[in-house]
Amino acid sequence: MALSRSAQKRQRRQVERLAAGLAALPANLHAAMPCSEELAHQIRAAAGMKGGARQRQMKYVSKLLAASGQEEALARFLAQHQGRAAAEAHNLHQIESCRDALITEALALAAENGQGNPGETWSSQVLGELQATLPELDSRALLLLAGRFAATRDPRYSREIFRTFKAAFAAKERAAADRMPS
Repeated sequence: MALSRSAQKRQRRQVERLAAGLAALPANLHAAMPCSEELAHQIRAAAGMKGGARQRQMKYVSKLLAASGQEEALARFLAQHQGRAAAEAHNLHQIESCRDALITEALALAAENGQGNPGETWSSQVLGELQATLPELDSRALLLLAGRFAATRDPRYSREIFRTFKAAFAAKERAAADRMPS
């Protein structure tokens, strides 16, 4: 599944913001980060830099972070130490990424088939991957909305896809909170 260049840039900026947030943490928390020693060392190095050197180091840390696959664990760690606002922002970015990937897939299918609306019968690789982690997703409704967006480019359908994903992520969080002991 290929993302658009704009979506790729948004993802890179999100990883860069995560790296900057980790570097801004107090030095005593750097040792507790759930990541490799090399990545932790580079984050500590970035924390002590200023100006252009810091920007270059942050780009390097972002590259290491994206390659390591430890973004989720570090985002949770950062959210624990930065507060609820950072966690909410991360969740919204994740929801936007899911919506953008689904819409990109629907647009590519519509362009490939030469028809405007693929309907609700097409199979989505994005929804297949998400269904494993979010079983409460209404895949039929999402396929229909994505198809309608591909046909009309009406932003109402994009917003509805976002709301559907947001509800599914919220249900997942509620279920995880219910399982945690009080």
